[in-house]
Amino acid sequence: MSAPVFPRRPLAALLVVLVGLVGLGVPAAPAALAAPSKPNYPVEVLIRGERLHLPLLMSRYRHTVLTDQDRRPDTWMGYGRNVADGHWTTTAGGRKIDWYLTVPSVNSHDNSSPIALIDIYQFDESTGRWRLVDVNGNQLRDAAGNAVAWDKSSAPSFAWDLSKEADLAADLRNNKLHSEPLIKLFLTRRMAAALGRDDLPQLVDEVGSERMFCSGPAGCVRKLKNEYFPNLQRGKVLTDLPSKSMLGRIARKGSTDEARAAAREKLKNGGHSDAAIEKSVTDWSAKGRPVGVDAPLVLGGKEFGGGTGNAAPTGPAALGAVPAGTDPGGIDFTTLQLRYLSEDERGNLRYAYRASPATRPGQKVSDGQRATAQAADAFYVWLNLPTSTFWVNLNPNEPDRIIDRRLATTDVGRILLEADLDMKRLAARLTDPRTALGLQFWGKPDPKRLRECAVTRQWIVPKPASVYEDNGGLYIVDAPLEVKSEAQVSNGKVGDPACPVPSARMDKVYRKLILPKVEAAVNTSPRFADLRKVYLARVAAEWYRQRHTGALVPMIDSGDVSRWPATRRWTPRQTFDAYVKSYRKGEYKVTKSVVSGRYRYTFTYVDGGVDFADVPFAQLPQPAFQQRYADVSTAVGQSFHTAAPDQHGDVWLGATAQVRPRALDFDAGDDGLPDDAPPPAAERDQTGPGGPIGAVGLAVLGIVLILGALFVAAALAVVVIVVAKRRGRPGPGRASPGGTA
Repeated sequence: MSAPVFPRRPLAALLVVLVGLVGLGVPAAPAALAAPSKPNYPVEVLIRGERLHLPLLMSRYRHTVLTDQDRRPDTWMGYGRNVADGHWTTTAGGRKIDWYLTVPSVNSHDNSSPIALIDIYQFDESTGRWRLVDVNGNQLRDAAGNAVAWDKSSAPSFAWDLSKEADLAADLRNNKLHSEPLIKLFLTRRMAAALGRDDLPQLVDEVGSERMFCSGPAGCVRKLKNEYFPNLQRGKVLTDLPSKSMLGRIARKGSTDEARAAAREKLKNGGHSDAAIEKSVTDWSAKGRPVGVDAPLVLGGKEFGGGTGNAAPTGPAALGAVPAGTDPGGIDFTTLQLRYLSEDERGNLRYAYRASPATRPGQKVSDGQRATAQAADAFYVWLNLPTSTFWVNLNPNEPDRIIDRRLATTDVGRILLEADLDMKRLAARLTDPRTALGLQFWGKPDPKRLRECAVTRQWIVPKPASVYEDNGGLYIVDAPLEVKSEAQVSNGKVGDPACPVPSARMDKVYRKLILPKVEAAVNTSPRFADLRKVYLARVAAEWYRQRHTGALVPMIDSGDVSRWPATRRWTPRQTFDAYVKSYRKGEYKVTKSVVSGRYRYTFTYVDGGVDFADVPFAQLPQPAFQQRYADVSTAVGQSFHTAAPDQHGDVWLGATAQVRPRALDFDAGDDGLPDDAPPPAAERDQTGPGGPIGAVGLAVLGIVLILGALFVAAALAVVVIVVAKRRGRPGPGRASPGGTA
């Protein structure tokens, strides 16, 4: 066997040792100082008033606001404690049940309570109502047997004394009982037996938290999915600001003057999570504590950029935070339409709405909030769903093919389906034989002429949209819609089977005289205003799709529209049933009698989707746009700062929204320390520029330093051995004892 070959220099020997250590994966830096690992599921900011946000607000109101007078530790939760909620669904008797469990963090300080005030809510989608229940899922009742109303009582679903959980004593002493893992513990230790199922943690698909999920080497950001909730789809937080207690410790013990100054400035200006949480509750209460499906709209959470982790949009069109009673300033918000969109390289979305001046009293800012929310939601729905889903179908013979199931959860789906029904009803009423137009359609009753009939189908499609692109922005000059029609043969299942062949004459009259009036109404009538608004958002979204660059590209065709639910309760079947009723019974039933010869003849007249998959563009050349709409370009530029009129009699309102997702701060989590308690003696640790390293970090640092010293000592020993051998080895050209040169 050949003898090992050693490096000829001590420095080379040391390098070999170090390279070997790196190859074996030995860390060269303390783990506590490394960048925190990112979770393997998305973490987003809660949209104000969304379903996952409301239980946090309700529990905070019940156990903080209602009990604020006495502040007894066992019944009052200070803002220093974090509250989290978990969501899952079950079914009973074919009915879907949404469950929400809210749990606060618990710590061991003398003036803090070991009791977790647990609330369990059920949401009924069919009624839009919330119900407070016990661990068995039964309506929570007081001692007198009366149902407990969530907004009238502070009685929890369950008061869990964690000091009586013997195996959690160490975690309680070390302040490790954070709200998120406590959700799993409560599900397995209290609710599993009550409900007779042990799979509750596996059912949890969403977790919401007031603060960023706790951080550190044992960070529960990773544990949420890997150890607690294996089927978790998303985590959401109200704020990622550090807590007041964390900032206080940094301000007192920060290692640099800059760190201490920054912490004191945030404390002074309320830039901490405690203030953000309290403000969310205050704002919610000021708006009447809404909990319905329209809560995101009422609370201003339905705007461009909402839920991305960025600040709220700014500009005259950012109406979300404007009090509903504010003077609209002479603008008719019911006429708001999205007409401009652009995005810069920093991910800032600039958009502008066109509106008409108010011509009547009683204008409301809430109308503008609804219109802007509608446009923003529609834009994101059109981006996230594939274009193959952009249709609705009201065919009496196809009750199972009304609308795509995902589109049906949004306002866009509701607006399209309701517009289709309105269009069909309008077309039917225009054929009423009691009107001059209807009489032309049906023809005069004549016993000598073969009775005519007609069965038609109408649907709405886009006409080419006139647009102009400039400087990376899109101006939507015009976006007309077209109503198409075709004669149909009745198959006898629904309607009048006595009309096997539609009348060519009636079809011609319909296309020439009636269809243009229906199309004019679709493009101008207030009853179709919502349809036109969401279609303009469709045009903007199609432009964004085709350019395929920008911060929102990952959304395209993702199929997930859960962040943009409908703002009012509806079901596609309700609209479908209304159409079937209209189709079967007719929008009118008119009877006319005609005497011919010796006989009297009686004539009876009875009359009973939208497809946005393709958006054709008609690009306006620059000269034509500048000649006709130069004032529009100027008004749009001004609209981001103030409401700007153009020379066409319209007013423009613009805004800027940051839509490039902002990285959330995974180091600013809930440290389990309430603001009304001093830090424990054990937390007198060293600090770095970003705050405390922590005892675990110091331990890891010490271990790494010890291992490093041992490796260096081993390397030096190898060097000594190498040098000693080299001194005893013959030089080149000399024969060694017992061998040959």
